[in-house]
Amino acid sequence: MLTPAVFELRDYTCRPGRRDDLVEMFERLFLDSQEAAGLRVAATFRDLDNEDRWVWIRCFDNMASRKAALSAFYNSALWLKYRSACNATITDSDNVLLLRPRDGSILREGRAPVGATAIPRGVFTLDVYFPRDEVMFAAAFREHALPTLGAADAMPMATFVTEHAENNYKRLPIRNSETVFVAITRFASQAAHARAQQALATSRRALASFCTQASEHRRLQPTPRSSLR
Repeated sequence: MLTPAVFELRDYTCRPGRRDDLVEMFERLFLDSQEAAGLRVAATFRDLDNEDRWVWIRCFDNMASRKAALSAFYNSALWLKYRSACNATITDSDNVLLLRPRDGSILREGRAPVGATAIPRGVFTLDVYFPRDEVMFAAAFREHALPTLGAADAMPMATFVTEHAENNYKRLPIRNSETVFVAITRFASQAAHARAQQALATSRRALASFCTQASEHRRLQPTPRSSLR
């Protein structure tokens, strides 16, 4: 696989009490099988502030390979066998952003083997901003957010912007009418994230004037087999 140029940020709502069932099924059955079809699962997270939300990221070399990989996976015998069981754990899988890297990060680290159960200690923040102007917002992010994150001992992992290409796999909806700027940041622990709250709030207030609407924030914990951990 080449350096991926297209990312999907997928933010699911699970049926009450079913998120752990989905995580277990995904990591046992669907993670490696998707990658065998030609894509890469870059990260999988539980939302720490909503027990029914599950967030994950997958990526592709380009839009053409996205169409080919999704077609291969969603028409595979494995998916057709288990899709009903998987879909039974989910109430909404349409909250999806199609993105391209802003700073070239591919988010690649390590992955635990099938059957792993240990929860990584790291905590991630996922911030979705709605910029008036992508270039101006990126400059504001470098000016206001990056120094604050560095002072808070946080590690900026990647930034992304909207990929405006037409959705070429219509079976899976995406939020393609919005322009977004997405930032993913890692903290060593929940305690480290808690200590950074005042600094993070200050930088977000500074960025708000560059946006058309309120930003979205998630506090996330990697699942056992997440590559980003």
